Amino acid sequence: TSEYFGPEIGIAEALTKLEKQSYIIKASEGATCLMTQYVNENGKKLKLYNKYVGFVIEEIKLLESMGKTPRVRGVFWMQGESDSFLDYSYKYDIAEQYFYEYLRHDLNNWIYDHFNFVDAYIHTNGICWVKPEVINQCKQNFCDKNENCYCIKTNGEDEDALNLKLKCDTNEDNDLAHYDSSSMLALGIKAGELLIK
Repeated sequence: TSEYFGPEIGIAEALTKLEKQSYIIKASEGATCLMTQYVNENGKKLKLYNKYVGFVIEEIKLLESMGKTPRVRGVFWMQGESDSFLDYSYKYDIAEQYFYEYLRHDLNNWIYDHFNFVDAYIHTNGICWVKPEVINQCKQNFCDKNENCYCIKTNGEDEDALNLKLKCDTNEDNDLAHYDSSSMLALGIKAGELLIK
């Protein structure tokens, strides 16, 4: 909406450091759950996964129809708040592994020399996320065991972590769920740097 923007602006800033032209395909759907809408812990692809990857492929083919030769360098994935409400939230990394492997397979025709997958922690305060630490630990576990997978810490967990603020924290407005503008820019820049790493 006119009140919100995502990490794509910061990602674009980071991508301007490349000499080659870059494209961002933004596929976004709010308030979604990886383990009930994209893939489950048993590896079944669900409706939203098919919609998501179908849209990305459609956009890649649109670029090809314009005479471009696009190559996928990576994906930035950030969600998990809804998953934190699930009794089986501790299986998030299992579902994310399937999600990652399916993406690599389904986008293989366009993958560059390597495929970077960048994830980010969910905010630990937010609007009463039930188990954000469980989701964040699962995200970290997944990234730690997969090459070219990176996890952005967003809650000031250590000296390398971002310390992102919600809109309500900085009086940008009363929003208890979304990052303020400067935090969203910082997140995008960090994600973009890892996508082209």
